[in-house]
Amino acid sequence: MDTADAPPISPEPPGRPGDGRSILLVEDNRDIARVLSSLLTRAGYRVVTAAGVDDATRVGSACGPFDLLISDLSLPDGSGLDLMRRLGPIPGIAVSGYSTEVDLKECLEAGFIDLLAKPVTFSDLETTIRRVLG
Repeated sequence: MDTADAPPISPEPPGRPGDGRSILLVEDNRDIARVLSSLLTRAGYRVVTAAGVDDATRVGSACGPFDLLISDLSLPDGSGLDLMRRLGPIPGIAVSGYSTEVDLKECLEAGFIDLLAKPVTFSDLETTIRRVLG
């Protein structure tokens, strides 16, 4: 999703699990980005989406700081690893369709806290978010 299409960050109602924390969601698949953004927003998070490394870097500068980065590893203009190195330090969760132990090691070295393999259930994602954010 282009930053022009991204919904503005707005306050969320009190009493939700997300507690108004902000998430930069980087996913080049528009449908996945839209669904995850909607689910995370309903859970009480403030979400801004980006479609790639350059887009996320611009959004990070314009709308940050964020409490959490959730990024696909395979992006059209680089990798989530590149993005984490540009944005860090920020708590991050990497998402990949091809996760291996080598990928996990590279993710941890780049600064991510965890790696989730696609397909990711929202329940697993939310559990990981809560663990990462404390």
